[in-house]
Amino acid sequence: MRRFRSIALFLVYVALVGLFNYELTAKSPRLVGQRLPGWQKARQADRATSWRQVTGVTALDKLLHEGAEALAFYDLAGEIQEQPGLTP
Repeated sequence: MRRFRSIALFLVYVALVGLFNYELTAKSPRLVGQRLPGWQKARQADRATSWRQVTGVTALDKLLHEGAEALAFYDLAGEIQEQPGLTP
């Protein structure tokens, strides 16, 4: 049971770090005064994720919404960018 709890806490930690990284990138113009790399992808993820009240509990719905945005951000950020002049 102790091992399961450790694994669960680690997974929560990893999820929170990922969410923090997305939020920092998305809000970088206001927080650090300039756009961080990936800001455009964060903006695309924000626009692609619509707000829905799934549970009826606003705080939980907000967390689920931000998590969905972060997942969309990492999906967009993981796309391989084609560079002109390079052949596969």
